Amino acid sequence: GGDLDKSISDAEAKIENADATLKAKKERKDQLEAELKEHTASRDEAKETMSKATALREKEAATFAKESSDLKTNVAAIAKAVTALEKGASGSAFLQTPAALLVKTWAME
Repeated sequence: GGDLDKSISDAEAKIENADATLKAKKERKDQLEAELKEHTASRDEAKETMSKATALREKEAATFAKESSDLKTNVAAIAKAVTALEKGASGSAFLQTPAALLVKTWAME
């Protein structure tokens, strides 16, 4: 009977050890699942933030492109006007004289 008792005792010890190992592995699995859920939520949040930021940057880029085009058009128009004024300044010296002021006043009446 001693061998049988020892065998039973050894088997019970192995069962307790296996139960403890199983319990530890289940706790580790539960912990990993919780971490995975947390990381998945963080990843989803990061994707949403990136999507919003990308949309904002695209909107800003479109606004900049339009404003830049408008400003370039205005600068080109001003440059042409300045060139025209510089070319015409020698012939328009009359506009700076008192006689021109008189003519302008008379024409406005």
